[in-house]
Amino acid sequence: MNRSPIVGLILALMIALVVHFFTPLLAMLIYELYHILKVEFIYTLYAGLRYASAMFMLWEYRWIVSFLSGVFVLLIVVWRHGAQQSE
Repeated sequence: MNRSPIVGLILALMIALVVHFFTPLLAMLIYELYHILKVEFIYTLYAGLRYASAMFMLWEYRWIVSFLSGVFVLLIVVWRHGAQQSE
């Protein structure tokens, strides 16, 4: 059995879950990275990501965006797998 579609499905599920649940955590990690490196651009990135994650958590269509991001990743993996099979 070929594992590529299964790996693609797992990757798509992971991406969808990260988009849906871990955007505030990612903002926090970028904030901590700013305190370690003291680079002003990282703080600006944090501020934008923090605002986007707060608005995303309140948005009623976040489930659709999370689902579609997972489907998009799955389609890319299946397309690449098909391209490798034809070679």
